[in-house]
Formats: sequence, structure tokens, C-alpha cells
Amino acid sequence: MELTLDTLRTRYDAPLDAVIRDAAAVWTGGLPGELAAMVDPLIASRGKRLRPALVLGSHLAHGGDGEAALPLAATVELIHQASLIHDDIEDLDEFRRDAPSAWRLLGVRQALNLGDLLLPAAVHLFLRSAASPALRLRVLERLTRELLRMVEGQMTEIAALHRDPGSPDDYERVCAGKTGALFRVCLAGGAELAGLDDPAALARLEDLGTRLGVLFQGRDDLIDITGRKEGRRALGDLLEGKPSLLTVLAAGHLEGAARDEFFTLHRTPRPPKDEAMAARMRELLVGHGVVTLALESHGERCAAFLGRLPDLAPPPLADLLAGLVRHLAVTPETEAPRP
Repeated sequence: MELTLDTLRTRYDAPLDAVIRDAAAVWTGGLPGELAAMVDPLIASRGKRLRPALVLGSHLAHGGDGEAALPLAATVELIHQASLIHDDIEDLDEFRRDAPSAWRLLGVRQALNLGDLLLPAAVHLFLRSAASPALRLRVLERLTRELLRMVEGQMTEIAALHRDPGSPDDYERVCAGKTGALFRVCLAGGAELAGLDDPAALARLEDLGTRLGVLFQGRDDLIDITGRKEGRRALGDLLEGKPSLLTVLAAGHLEGAARDEFFTLHRTPRPPKDEAMAARMRELLVGHGVVTLALESHGERCAAFLGRLPDLAPPPLADLLAGLVRHLAVTPETEAPRP
């Protein structure tokens, strides 16, 4: 089978749904019907399922049958869903995938509980998989280690809100944590379930996951400025005062009055910062060439990633990742792909 996102979804979406629903029946079985019903819309909202596809693609590319990787694919999808619920609360995003976000539907407290429920549920799902106890432990150690890095990256980003941006290295460390962590689980964990135990080969897959995290976060930063961000409000990152690819490059590129104005606005918390102030920040970034610089930087990172693929992944997985990264290209008119 040719490994593409479309072929993997066609073959595995239904089995993946079955694994998630079977697991949900176990961990919602003791909940009152009203609370158990909170989980149903979450399961029905598939999103793009990139991370499960990467688990399955890595497993197949390393000689697995795909089926044995379904529990891990479902696990990373549930963890990703939990992270989105929490992200939307932290960022006050009212919409996700063109629908009201969980906290708008359920309230902040129950949305937090739902996200918290999904994390142990995801681990429990994987623990019930058919992999050998030794292999389950090995992959679970990877999963929990990367979960710590994911939360650390998110905490570091929030601690930097409304502050002067750090260095490009600081930015990449945040990306490697909050976004790259699950990608490392997908690529290396999927391969481990197929029997790969070569430390050097696993390290190469981890490197790919880290690089992919930087690319995804860079694209996310850019479409906040240049396009439509999955049904969420435009300029949300600027309004929230987040450190991003744009703010890091602005620190090294803006000068004089433009720099003073931009970073005064960046350091202003909400409230009193409003959407008009965020729009003014965008004007400064566009007018002084920072957006163009960021687009070029992102394009160069994508090209460098594609250039390294033959050395870091077996051909079927390299082809899958190449197709994915080509979709990460950003132009001023780019819109986020609809789910």
C-alpha cells in the first residue's frame, strides 16, 4: 500500500473509530449518562487525524501490519484532543474546527475535567493493547516522557506571554516540546511496535519528530497572520501576546519607532489590548517586511526537512512525510485546511 494520508485514513479510520469507541465504553461506563454524553461529540469530531496516520505510517514502513499500532494511534489522538481542549481554555478560543470549543459548550470547569479525563484514558487504552508487556512498558515510558516535555513546552510558552521574545533557539525549544513531543511518539513509537530497537534509527525518527514540530508550529504562527486558523479568530496570537516565529524575527528586524511601538503593544496584556491593537501589530509586521521574512524562513525550514528525509527515514515513511510537509507551505493567501 502506498503510504499517504488519504490511503491511511481510508484504510484505518473505521478501525481507529472502533478502538476509541470500545475504550470509551470502558472508561465512561461508570459515569452518569449526562457526563458520559460529553464524550460523544469529541469522538465524532475526527479532525485531520495526522498523528494517528503518522503512527500507522511509521509502523507499516518498519515492517508492521498497521493493526498492532491502532491502540497507540488512538492513544495519541486522545492526548491530542485533550491538549486542544486545554489550549482553547488557555487561549480563550471560542471555536475549534468551525464549531464552538469544548469550554463554550460545557463551561470551563467541565471542559477542564473532560481534558483531564482523556489523558489517563489514553494511557489506559494503550495499556490494554496486545503488545508484549516489555514492549508496552518501553513505549509507555516514551509516551510519558514526551507528555512531560509537551506540558513543559506549553508552560514555557505561557510564562513568556507579553514578555520580550527570546532567541530563535528558545522558540525552537518551545516548539520541540509543545508540538514536537507527540510527533516523536508517533514516529519512534510506531516503529518500536513494529520491532525496531536500533537506538540510532530511533534517534533519527525522534529528530524528524522534533523538526516536524517546529514546522507545524511555524505554520500555525504564520496562518494566524496570513490566513484563516481553523475557524478560530484571526490575530489571536498577537492578541494573547504569545512568543512566536513572528515576534522572534521582529526582535531582530524591527528598528526605531516601529520596534518600540510593536513591543509596547506585545507587552500589553488583554485587557486593555483589543483586536484593533492586534491589527496594528499586524500592520507593523507586514509593513516592515517581518511577515515576508517569516514566510521565507518557514519555506527554508521545509526545504531543509525535505532534504534530510532520505537520510532519516525509510523510503515509504519519507514519502509520507514529504507529502505532509508540502502541505505545510504558507503564502499570504494560505488558509488552514478544513478538517
